[in-house]
Amino acid sequence: MAITAIDICSKALLLVGANAIQSFDDGSRESSVCSSIYDTVKDTLLTNRPWSFSILQLDLARLNEEPLRDWKYCYALPTEILRVRKVSGSKSFDIMGSKLYSNSPQVSIDCQKTVDVDEMPPYFQTALISELASKLAVSLLGDSNKYKLFADMAQRDLINARLADAQNKPNITFGEDSFWITVART
Repeated sequence: MAITAIDICSKALLLVGANAIQSFDDGSRESSVCSSIYDTVKDTLLTNRPWSFSILQLDLARLNEEPLRDWKYCYALPTEILRVRKVSGSKSFDIMGSKLYSNSPQVSIDCQKTVDVDEMPPYFQTALISELASKLAVSLLGDSNKYKLFADMAQRDLINARLADAQNKPNITFGEDSFWITVART
C-alpha cells in the first residue's frame, strides 16, 4: 500500500496527540490545518538541500517570444521545479518567474523538483512528519513546549535524513590526476 500525504499528516497529528484525518477536506480542524500547511512545509524541506531523489536534469524548451532586455532567447521552466541549481550551456542568464533568459541557443539545467510522497525515501518522510508535528503543535495545540520538543526532534530527523541522502552520492577520491604538494623542510 502506497503512503499518501494524508498518511504523513495523520502520523504527525498522532505524534502531537491530535486526531488522524481521512482527507484534507473532512471538515475537521486538523484536516483544515494540514491542508493549508502540508505542501509549503514539504517544499520548504525539499529546497533545504539538493536531495538526491528530487534532482532532475532537463534540456529547456525555447519559447517563440520576444526575450527581455539584452537577452536573445527565452526558455520555459517546468512548473514542478522548486529551484534551479545549475545552468549548463550559458555563462550568464536571468530567471524571472517561470522563464529563464539567456544568450545561448541551447540551455540545460540541473534543478530540484517537488515530489509526491511515494517518491520520497523513508528517511525524508520521517523528517517531514517531524517538521509537520512541530508546526501542528503550535497551530492546533498552541503549546510552545511541545513545539520546542518537536522542533528539536525535526532537527535531529533532518540531520539523519541528510546523512542518509549523502550516502547516495559517491565519495570523492583522489586518482592519478591528483596532485600533491611537497613541503621542503629546512
